[in-house]
Amino acid sequence: MLKAAAAAEARGWANSEQKDNQALKDLPGTGLKVETSSATLMKELGAIGVTLTAEWRKTAGDEGNAIIDAYNKMLLQADLRPQPYRAR
Repeated sequence: MLKAAAAAEARGWANSEQKDNQALKDLPGTGLKVETSSATLMKELGAIGVTLTAEWRKTAGDEGNAIIDAYNKMLLQADLRPQPYRAR
């Protein structure tokens, strides 16, 4: 079961990357300009996420907080922390 789940996850990520790349190629043809977000915007969005998560945690209970804790641990281990937390 875990092997099948890992294979499905790998397929999902590959499919997501393929669709993202295709969209980045197609969007300019529709008149949309695709740009990289500024560091300031990313920092501000990260701060909003921190605030919303803190507010949600107050009502999430033990199970909800355990989910957030596990998610944050996974991000930290993979160095996928949101930009405001990454050491530069």
